[in-house]
Formats: sequence, C-alpha cells, structure tokens
Amino acid sequence: MTKLVVVGYSVKAHANFGGIHFSYATSFPERLKGYPEFVLHDSLSGEVVFLSRKTLRLLPGGFIVEFHEIRDRPTAMRYKGWELGVSIAQVPPIAEANAFYYFELVGLDVLDSATVLPVGKVKDVIPGLPYDLIDVRMNNGELRLFPLVDTIVKEVSLDKGWVLVEILERL
Repeated sequence: MTKLVVVGYSVKAHANFGGIHFSYATSFPERLKGYPEFVLHDSLSGEVVFLSRKTLRLLPGGFIVEFHEIRDRPTAMRYKGWELGVSIAQVPPIAEANAFYYFELVGLDVLDSATVLPVGKVKDVIPGLPYDLIDVRMNNGELRLFPLVDTIVKEVSLDKGWVLVEILERL
C-alpha cells in the first residue's frame, strides 16, 4: 500500500450530494487545497479507496470535501470514521532547518536526555491545546505522553532516527 500521511478523520456525511465532513489531523490545513487526490483508509479492515477531489472547503475545526467518485449521501455515510490521507509523495519538503512534519517522528527511537539511552519509540503525535503530545511506547510496554515543547523534547534528529527527551519523574 502507498505510504499515507493522515490529514483528517471522517466525521459525517455532508448534505445530499455526497460530501464528507472531516476533522483536522494536520497542522497545515491550507495545504489541503493543493492535493488533487486523496485516500480514504479504514484502519479496522485495512480497506483503501482512492479518490479525486472535486471541491474542498476549510472550516473552523474541520473541512468538507466532495469527491468525483462519491455522488450521494448513503455512499458518503459508509466512510464515517475512516482516515483521510494523502500519498507521502505529494507532501512538499519543509525548507526550514530543524523543522519536521509530525508523521516523520513516528517510529523514531526516544532517547533519555540524562543517559542518551533508548527508552522507547514514537508511536504517534497527537495535536492539541495547549501543546501537542508525543505518544511513546516505552521499552517496558508502557505508553507515555510527552509534551512537544523545547523544555521536554530537547532535540530531534531525523537523519539519526531519534528524539531526545527529558524524562520527568511522575507526580
């Protein structure tokens, strides 16, 4: 399967013409208008549907997409809860030094800043307020969340494949 970058999650069908309302899973919603092709993916069954964009409207908290291949509400309703993605090949590189897309962190080793030893792997990055979180599967199997802020995430090295974090004692 094509490697995907998830940009949204299907929330509900929109109107009677087959549009789908999505929640955001991207920090760059304005870039969605530049993608002519999308992929709907059901993470439970693994089913994948390739679609071409007809219209796209950005809204506060979400966006609505009409696809050429989906023409009615019942068909659109079938995709509720599915991930909307774009091929990783469509994602433009970031020109800024030391900048990265969140999807690039997934799978990287997590190193303890005190020992510089691996303590886990990045499972996911969760956007949110007041800050985004790195979801880490620790070597002992535990799941831990680390705020994606400079005081906790000390350094990211995509080339070397690691994220250096300060591990704080639990309260």
